[in-house]
Amino acid sequence: MSGWAVTFLIVALVAAMLAFGGVPGLAVTIAQVIFVIALTAAALAGLVAFLRKTRRARRLTDDMPGRDEEKQV
Repeated sequence: MSGWAVTFLIVALVAAMLAFGGVPGLAVTIAQVIFVIALTAAALAGLVAFLRKTRRARRLTDDMPGRDEEKQV
């Protein structure tokens, strides 16, 4: 029984050192940085997809047969 008590005491001391040593604060900071990077990457991917879609649509309408007649007038 005293072996288990010593084991749990050591585990509790290690957990206390990690908790009071600033590790959770560092984890929160890392999580915030990763969140901002992921949000920026998602916004950039959405913008690129939107621009590709509008360019493709513009290219398709420029290739329409009646389009040249309007440009010459």
